[in-house]
Amino acid sequence: MNFWGDFNGKLFLVLLAAFLLRLFGIGYGLPLWVVADEPPAILGALKMMELGSLIPAFHSEEFRNILYFPPYLSYLYLIPFSLVLGFKFLFFGGTFTEFKSFIIADPSSLFLAARLVSALFGVGTVWLTYKIGKNIFKKEAVGLLAAAFLALSFLHVDFSHWARHWVPVTFVFALVFYLLSRDDFSLKKKYISAALVAGLGAGINYQALLAAVFMAFWFFFYDRLPLKKLFREKWIYAPPAILIGLGLLAFSLNPLGLVVSSENITGQTRSFVGFLGGYGFYLEGLFKAEPALLLFLILGLVFSFFYKREYFLPVFGFILSYVAIFYFIFFHLDRYILMLYPVFAVSAGYGLYAVWEKAAGSFKPAVAILGALAFLIMLMGVLRLDFLLLKNDTRLQAASWIRAHVPKGAKIIVLARLARLPSLPQAIAEQEALDPDSLRKIDEAERTLPSRFLPEKRYHALNLYTVKAGKFFENPGAYLESRGYEYLVLSPEFAELRGADDYFQNTGETLETFEGFRQNEDDVTNGFGGGLKKIFERENNGPTMVIKKIE
Repeated sequence: MNFWGDFNGKLFLVLLAAFLLRLFGIGYGLPLWVVADEPPAILGALKMMELGSLIPAFHSEEFRNILYFPPYLSYLYLIPFSLVLGFKFLFFGGTFTEFKSFIIADPSSLFLAARLVSALFGVGTVWLTYKIGKNIFKKEAVGLLAAAFLALSFLHVDFSHWARHWVPVTFVFALVFYLLSRDDFSLKKKYISAALVAGLGAGINYQALLAAVFMAFWFFFYDRLPLKKLFREKWIYAPPAILIGLGLLAFSLNPLGLVVSSENITGQTRSFVGFLGGYGFYLEGLFKAEPALLLFLILGLVFSFFYKREYFLPVFGFILSYVAIFYFIFFHLDRYILMLYPVFAVSAGYGLYAVWEKAAGSFKPAVAILGALAFLIMLMGVLRLDFLLLKNDTRLQAASWIRAHVPKGAKIIVLARLARLPSLPQAIAEQEALDPDSLRKIDEAERTLPSRFLPEKRYHALNLYTVKAGKFFENPGAYLESRGYEYLVLSPEFAELRGADDYFQNTGETLETFEGFRQNEDDVTNGFGGGLKKIFERENNGPTMVIKKIE
C-alpha cells in the first residue's frame, strides 16, 4: 500500500483547511481596532483615496500619524476598498459627506476586506511551501507535509487573520524561496526574478530585503557557482542593483515608513549575552506554542545536515543570521520569526519524511502515528485559537452585555485600552472638555452623523482610553458623583496604568466579569499568546473586563 496516497486530492484538502482556519474568527474585535498595527495600511489607503494621490511623500503632514510603513500594502487595498465602498454607497441614503462619517463610525467592512487579503496571502504561502518542498527534495510527500505543517502552524494561522504586513512579507519570502528552488531556471533568471520579488516586497515592509541574505547563502552553498566564474557573469550585478533600487523607491514614496531609524530602537544597549539569548527566546516560544513543528524542524535540520548538506547550509545560516540581524537593528518579539516559517515548514516536512524513510519496516506504523499525533496537536492549537477569536474579545463581550442589560442613554464610564461604546454628542463634548486631544475621528463622526446612520442603542458613554491622566483621574470619585454616572466598564490592568486601580476596585457592585489576560504579551493577536498551555487555560482573549453598577 502507498502510504502517501493521492497527493493532488490531499493538497486540495490541505489548502481548503488552511483557508478555513484562517477565515474563522476573521471578524474578531470589530468594530473596535483592538489588533495592533492594523490601521496604518488601511487608513493609508483611505487617505490616498481622499487625496487622490498615491505618494505619501507629497503629503507628509496628512500621512505622518497614519502610515508608518511602506505604502505598497495600502496600494493593494485600494482595489477591494473601492469595490466595498462603491457597493455600500449605492445603498446609502445620505450625502457623500455623511457617507464618509458613516464609514469612519464603523469601518468593519474595510477591515474585513483587508483581513481577507491576508488570509489569501496565507493560503498562497502554504501552496508555495508545497512547491518548494517538492522542488528541493524531489518528493511529493515532502511538499505535502511541508504544506500541512504551515497550514496548521499557530503563528501563521494567527497572523493570516490580520491586516498587517507579516503574512504578505512571508508570502514574498516564500516566493523568493520558490524561485530559487526552480532547477529549470537559469541562474540569471532565478536570481534576477528573486531580486525583483524581494525588492517589491520592501514596499510592504523593509524586512523583505532580508531575503537578500538568504539569496546569498543559496547562491554560494546550493547553486555553488565557482568563484572564478562569478565575476565573468555580467548579470551578477543586476540582483543587488535591483534590490537597492527598489528599496530606495519604497523609501522615497514614504520616508516616514522607515521606523527602524527611531533612536529608541537602534539606540538600545547590545551585549553578547543578549545576542545569544535571542536564540533561546525564539526556541522557548516555539517550544511553548509550536512543539510539534519545532520537533520536526530540528529533525529536518539534522537529517539535511547528513543527507542534504547543500540545503542545510543556506537554511541554517539564514536562520542564525536573521535572528542576529533583528537583534542588532531592532529587538526580539515572538512574531518577528514569522518570515522564517516557510523554511521551518519545509524543514519539518523533510524531517517527518526522513524519519519515515529511515525507519525499519516494523517501525513505520509508529512513525505514521507520531506524524498524525503531531498534526493533531497543531490542529487542536489552531482550533482553540479560532474558538477564542469566534468567541470574540472581552471588550466586545462586555459591550454585548451592556447592550442586552443596560437601557440606552445610560451614563457609563469606559476605561479600558482600545475600548469604547457608541456615544451621544453630550458625552463626546464632555470628553473634549476633559482632554481636547483625546477626540478621534470616530468621536467626530458620532457627534455629527444623523441618528439614522448610527446604532440604535447609544449611551452617554465617557470613553476614557485616549484621555490622558489629569482632571478626571485626580479625583474620579468626585467626578462620578457630581455627574451621576450609573455604570462602569473597566479593565483593571488599564485602570492601574492610569493610577486609578485602587479607587475602582472598591467602587460599586460587580455585575459581570469577563476573564482575560492581565499582560498584553498574552494577547493571541500579537504573537504566541504565552503558548498552548495558557491558550487552553484562558477562557477569553482580551484584557479582563469588569462591569460595575455605581452605587
